Amino acid sequence: MLTNPPEQPPVPDDFRWDLWLGPVPDRPYHPAYTHAVFRGWYDFGTGALGDMGHYSFHQIFKVLKLGSPTSVEAGRSQYWAIEDFTWHKKVNTVAYPRASVIHWEFPERGEMPPVRLHWYDGGMRPPMIEELEADGRPMPEEGMLFVGDRGKILADFTGGSPQLIPEARMRAFQPPAETVPGRSRSSISSSTPATAVRNRTPASPMPTHSRRRSSSARSPCAWSKSSIGTPHAVPSPTPTPPMP
Repeated sequence: MLTNPPEQPPVPDDFRWDLWLGPVPDRPYHPAYTHAVFRGWYDFGTGALGDMGHYSFHQIFKVLKLGSPTSVEAGRSQYWAIEDFTWHKKVNTVAYPRASVIHWEFPERGEMPPVRLHWYDGGMRPPMIEELEADGRPMPEEGMLFVGDRGKILADFTGGSPQLIPEARMRAFQPPAETVPGRSRSSISSSTPATAVRNRTPASPMPTHSRRRSSSARSPCAWSKSSIGTPHAVPSPTPTPPMP
């Protein structure tokens, strides 16, 4: 969407349009502002980053103890249309772009080193991961990548199924003894499921207790195939820094 929808269908009988608008400036009802599609509008949603990013960023911010960034750089897709046999750039002031790439820089946190965080959505992805290429594996459509001083951890979009890469590193990985942080085994009820003591390993980027400072992730990266915003967008060139 480049503009607000011009149609003015009737408001459904059981729908309080004024309550839905809330603090948003008044406008005629349209179903494009409701249900799942509301996320794509500046006035109603937060785009793909706000809609999907928290599924990845919760783990990243919690594990790496991130606060406010020192810098943010963003790039987005653009939409060009042919008018009178020439290309014309269309300016979108009402909806989020179809694709975006965002980079954050975070400072040191105590003994933890600076961190660069990268986000890709709408089909945009980071450069091909050399460890996957060496294994002959394709780049996932969605995922989360932690790049540290001693290796890389590849997980799904929410941080699940973490794996050391390349595959040889994962095969050679020796997990430690099962533990529950801060509790002795004697204090665990016999009814406690086994998953409660086996649900994390040092290969997982989530638990802070299982990571060493010497292998702190310096460049976490998340990418989502989701896109919310302008249709038929053409991604504009956006430089992506190489991963360390």
